[in-house]
Amino acid sequence: MGEDSRSKYAINYTDYDAILKTFVMPMGKSSRAQAKKSKATVGTRLKNNINKLTALEGNRFLFEAFKDKEYKQLISDIRRSLEAIPDQMQLSAFNKEEQLAYWLNLYNISMLDELNK
Repeated sequence: MGEDSRSKYAINYTDYDAILKTFVMPMGKSSRAQAKKSKATVGTRLKNNINKLTALEGNRFLFEAFKDKEYKQLISDIRRSLEAIPDQMQLSAFNKEEQLAYWLNLYNISMLDELNK
């Protein structure tokens, strides 16, 4: 595909950033507290190689909010907008960092769109 290492072009993700700022619930810094042992029965919730010191870390995305048709449509609109970028401008006109950001953001918004169908 190529890239223009001197490119100053950037893709605007303001709409996607607003979604993330609204629907990602920061959980704060990790206490590194050890996760409690799972009480799952045999054959359910199989977990391999779980690091008990990091199992409780991470932020939470409020998927419940996307039961609302308005939010579902917003996610789909953002996805279609990102998918249209290569039709508007060759991705090779962007530097490799901007290209990587594009592909990662397109992947993430596509996953949200698919999960909310």
